[in-house]
Amino acid sequence: MGSDIDLAKRLGEYLERDVEFETMGFAQLVVALQMGKIDMIISNLNITPERAKLIDFSNPYAITTVVPLVIKNNVSAAEDINSVEQLEGGQVGVLVGAVYDVVATQTIPNSIPVYYNTNTDVVIALEQDKIKALITDEPIARYMKILGKNIEAVQPQLKNSNYAYAISKDNLTLRDEF
Repeated sequence: MGSDIDLAKRLGEYLERDVEFETMGFAQLVVALQMGKIDMIISNLNITPERAKLIDFSNPYAITTVVPLVIKNNVSAAEDINSVEQLEGGQVGVLVGAVYDVVATQTIPNSIPVYYNTNTDVVIALEQDKIKALITDEPIARYMKILGKNIEAVQPQLKNSNYAYAISKDNLTLRDEF
């Protein structure tokens, strides 16, 4: 998203470093950081205890919530979905490598995560009624609405979440500068 790019540029200025951007799948980010292919992750990365064992995090730069999204006024669905309870036992789309599958299984009883490589793929699956909902962070949901997607969040929100920059545990120089 554009805000990540702006944050990365400003961070580069602050650290007096050149910033280069690498495009890769979300699921590859942590491995690329560990292997030294990238120096930092700035990509709406949620802090989790599991990730903290593998990589170091900055202090959170954003606090958000995880929300289920459904098609607004879906005429092809058997029923309009207006609450999280209606998602129980259904398939929910999640991004590979994100925390959404864990959140879904912990907060939506008997939900079945279906994994997608990109946000675009999971939105298309939702639009084609392949899944009942998609699970994502609220800023990403807002961005999807800006793009004109006919979606809406279902209440209640599932979980609070913190975004942070990630740095390799081996990159002591960058960590100390940060």
